[in-house]
Amino acid sequence: MERLDTCVEGQLTKTSDDDKAADTMPMLTSRVTLRANTAADNEEEEEQEQYAALRDHPSPRDQQQQEDEEEPEDLLFSSLATIFPDDAPNLHGDSHSSIVYTSPHLPRPLYLRLADPSADEDRKLFSHYLWNAGLLLAELLEGAVLAGEEDDEQQQQQQQQQQQQDETRERDMLFDVRGLSVLEMGSGTGLPSIMAGLVGAKTVVATDYPSETILEPLRRNVARNLTAARSLPGATMPLSVEIHGHAWGDFTTRDPSSSSSSSSSSSFPLSHRHALDRVILADCLWMPWQHDALLRSITYFLSASPTARCLCVGACHTGWEVVARFFERTRLTRLGLEVEAIWERDVDGKEREWEEGREEEDVGMRKRWCVVAVLRRVDGWVDG
Repeated sequence: MERLDTCVEGQLTKTSDDDKAADTMPMLTSRVTLRANTAADNEEEEEQEQYAALRDHPSPRDQQQQEDEEEPEDLLFSSLATIFPDDAPNLHGDSHSSIVYTSPHLPRPLYLRLADPSADEDRKLFSHYLWNAGLLLAELLEGAVLAGEEDDEQQQQQQQQQQQQDETRERDMLFDVRGLSVLEMGSGTGLPSIMAGLVGAKTVVATDYPSETILEPLRRNVARNLTAARSLPGATMPLSVEIHGHAWGDFTTRDPSSSSSSSSSSSFPLSHRHALDRVILADCLWMPWQHDALLRSITYFLSASPTARCLCVGACHTGWEVVARFFERTRLTRLGLEVEAIWERDVDGKEREWEEGREEEDVGMRKRWCVVAVLRRVDGWVDG
């Protein structure tokens, strides 16, 4: 079976697939498989031993064999969409399993360990799963770089297409983080931060709630996966990578367990005030009581440059109304932000216009969709 996703006008489209049954597997979740933690560790050790030999001369036969060697759990997971076609999974993993994330464009898979929270406070944050919003944000970051590398002939063809498609391309290119400083809030497994580094971000800062239960696997995932061997071909590795604990809206304390390859970690968060070209976040909108605090953090970290943007992907676990509340114009304006672009995208890459009133959709349908938004500073707004 050959399966390849390519970015066309901001959407990942399957260009070939010899296995017709795989058409029922949602494209967004097709990059994810689960492995027991010990099995994942063993896989990575074997991969490291074989990588040098396979790097320059990959064997198609070996690649096909790797695709065919699926675990029973993987077969069950990949069959769920066939058994329940309208009920796409929106979360992945557990404390006993590692997530193996495979992109057709990265030379090696990513191994993501999940948190194992015991305290009730940590469990309520639900950072011990990888959510579809995180998968989509990583996909958008990767897809923007791939779209930016198209040849001149493709660019000329795109220039001849209708205005709406041009606007879509311009919108999606805001997710191109090459050469930019990026900070993620609510990082969880760290997949979007890792992807940002692998495609060429200048600096990467991954943050999450200041709990060692959450930060320890985040540090491990970043160290394990944000390496030159896994980067997009031709990408430049980040100059610095930092991991910090950060409670949204709190800029007075520093988490002592923060780790960094930069000396600026001693003064976080002050050292990062108005310093980031891109603030990114995935699946952070489901807690309405945290919306104002989250927006204050976005405003605090986002650069004052007119080109700075916040890239936001959210799901509707607690209903569309909760997500819509985050984007209320009066709320955003009060903190000096505005929506530049907002749309919805489902697990198969289909897009539709953003609508606030979708409460009539059942839970199964809601799980398929995420809202994607780009925020920017209001012109002339000065942070107090």
